[in-house]
Amino acid sequence: MTGESGDLTVGPGCHAVQFYGEDRELTASVGSYLSHGLLAGDRAVIVATVDHRLAFEAELAGRGIDATGAMASGQLVTLDAAQTLHGFCAGDQLDRQRFDAVLGGLLGPGDEVGEPVWIYAEMVA
Repeated sequence: MTGESGDLTVGPGCHAVQFYGEDRELTASVGSYLSHGLLAGDRAVIVATVDHRLAFEAELAGRGIDATGAMASGQLVTLDAAQTLHGFCAGDQLDRQRFDAVLGGLLGPGDEVGEPVWIYAEMVA
C-alpha cells in the first residue's frame, strides 16, 4: 500500500504487489521500503535484474545507506532474479525442495524465527 508520502508501507508478515509506470517510481518505493529495515538494523534481500539492483543501491545511497558496506557485512543480500528463479526450478516447474534449499541458504542457518528480513523480489515476469 502506498502511504501519503508515496512510500510503500507494508506491515510485518505482509506481501505487497506494486504496479508502476516508470522505473523511477519503483526505485523510490523499493528504496524507501528497504531503507526502513536497513536503518533499523534488520537484514534485507533484493532479488532483481542487474539494472534494478544498481538503481536500488543508488537509491539506498541517496537515503544515507552504504549498500556496499551492508552487503559486505551480510545485512544486505542481492541476487539475480533469473538465476535465482532457475535455482528453484526442475525443468519448467517450480520445485519446493529446491525453493527451500535456495531460500534456506539465502536466509542462513543462524536466522531466528521472527527476526525481520525485508525482501524485494521480482521473479514473476
